[in-house]
Amino acid sequence: MYTAIKDHSAYSDTRSKQEAIRTALIGYLRNNRRLPPADTNLPPDGTMDAGGWGVLPYRDLGLPRDAVLDGWGNYFSYRVSNTGASTNWTLTTGFNLASYTAPPIAITVNDAVGQLTDRAVVVIISHGKNSFGAATTRGTSRITPTAGVATEDTNAVNGTTYNQLDPNPQAGYDDVVTYMTPADLWKPLIDDGTLKGQCQAYCVPAVTATCTAGGGICTCTAEGVVGTLVAPCTACGTCAKTNTGTNCNATNIPIGVTPIATCP
Repeated sequence: MYTAIKDHSAYSDTRSKQEAIRTALIGYLRNNRRLPPADTNLPPDGTMDAGGWGVLPYRDLGLPRDAVLDGWGNYFSYRVSNTGASTNWTLTTGFNLASYTAPPIAITVNDAVGQLTDRAVVVIISHGKNSFGAATTRGTSRITPTAGVATEDTNAVNGTTYNQLDPNPQAGYDDVVTYMTPADLWKPLIDDGTLKGQCQAYCVPAVTATCTAGGGICTCTAEGVVGTLVAPCTACGTCAKTNTGTNCNATNIPIGVTPIATCP
């Protein structure tokens, strides 16, 4: 009975910490317009590197180390979409934050029945009581996944498919997995109004202003000032922000965000 109570507490603690990590990632996205890459060091130092697989960079997320240790004292594994021209969420220029209908993201999460999603941006994995595949606080390598259970083995590597099953230690699977889709990440930003400002953030200062006479262009130095004369210009217009394409119009923005026809 004592063992059962202890295991239940570990699972509860693990899920509670996963929810706190989800909140921290949303906050990081709010402040930085991207997600942090993984900490690939073993043992981890809590700071982000350049990878898409590793552990959570808890220092960059503003979390204590204990917040990224599961109920069994091992690090959560962290997989983040960081490849592709429009699916690299670790770069501010790597994806379209204003696009609610994001391009396919090649991270799939399955349950016991079939596919839950093929658009996971983040997967956060506790490797459970058996710890197969986990990074530890002292080890310089992950615990070898020797369970021989394919669903656990898949969760222990840098891949594009993960499994979210009900823990069943008797069957060899005791991982605790959660994931986040674009909607999971964007909805809180839409609800608090942050993402409405993001649309306007895609309006960038123009590098040129209208040349009102003589042909050619005028070089801009800052928004709201008259452009610098460049021959054969004889008069320059005022530097203004320009719309960078579809990011600020009504064709490709999140639900709940008011489109703007022109940049302010």
